[in-house]
This record gives sequence, structure tokens and C-alpha cells, in this order.
Amino acid sequence: MGDVGVIITATKMQLSVRSSKAERVNAVKRALEAKDVRNALSFIRSKGWSIDETKAEVAMHKLKDGKMLAVGFPVSEKAVLVYYEYSGIKIKSEARVYVLNGNTAKLEFISVNGSPPVTTQGDCPPGTVECPYCNGEIGLDCVATRCGFICIPPCTLGPYTCALCLAVACPAVMNSCCQGMVEIYCCPTP
Repeated sequence: MGDVGVIITATKMQLSVRSSKAERVNAVKRALEAKDVRNALSFIRSKGWSIDETKAEVAMHKLKDGKMLAVGFPVSEKAVLVYYEYSGIKIKSEARVYVLNGNTAKLEFISVNGSPPVTTQGDCPPGTVECPYCNGEIGLDCVATRCGFICIPPCTLGPYTCALCLAVACPAVMNSCCQGMVEIYCCPTP
């Protein structure tokens, strides 16, 4: 993604992708050791796919109430695995697997705070918090347009590299480009 910093005003977060090689290696290692990623890897392996750790993308986001580390891994040129680690909010970590279909991505797997979220017909039970996820296709062109300039170079290389950049650089925009329903799940809190 290069040595770039940008303000993404639509999501009110500052993205900083400047990091040393040691910080990047440490972030990738932390992600690979996280329970959410281990859960996602079980899903990925059940499909006969694998991740490429050497092509991981890393970004640190400054949020209104804390920080978010985003680490994305390519998955057998069919999907993207993204790990998010938060400070300052009830959700501490999550892993998502987006499967690509042309110029769209579909969320196929979620693990939050080490467990899958649950659906409910009413209020979330104690020990959980509401979390919205797209239950349909996500248009990569839409996300790229709303994300700003940071993912233009990767997006010119095709949907696979574009999805990896967008999921790491602009995670908050992914649901806003949902071409289906955004469903509310109940995610476990630590």
C-alpha cells in the first residue's frame, strides 16, 4: 500500500499505513495467533484454500474512541481474510472472510471476540452487543469510490488486490456499499 497517510472523512477515522518492517511483522504474527483468525483458518481450510502470509497488508486506524489494527491476507486468489483488533470499544477483535465474485465481495465467515456472532429476533442477550454485517454482495467500485485515493493503485490491478486493500484501509465503508440487507447480529463481548 506504500508509505502514505490519508484522512478518510466519510468514516471519521485517520488511517496511518506508515510502519516499520518490525511493526508489520509483529502485527501479522499477532493476527495469526488470534483465536478469531484461527477460527477463520478452519473455515478457509475446509474450502481447500490457504492464506499467503507474505502478502499481508497492515494498517493502524485511529478511531473516535480508540484504535483499530487491520491485517489482511490474500486467500488462494478467491477471498480475503481480514483481522481487526480494537481498543476502546466492546468488540476487541474480529476476523472476516470475504469471498470474491467478479467486482463484488460477499462476507462468508465472521468470528468476533473468539466466537461466531448469533442472530436474534429481539434484543441481544446479556454478554453480547449488536453488530451489523452485510448479508449480500458488496460492490468494490462503491467502496473504492468512498474510500478515497489510497486504494487506487491496488484497484487498477484487479478485484483481488482491490478487495484486500479496501478491507484493510476502509473497513467502515464495506457495509455502506452492501447490495443486500445489513443484518444485526449479536456479537460476544469479552
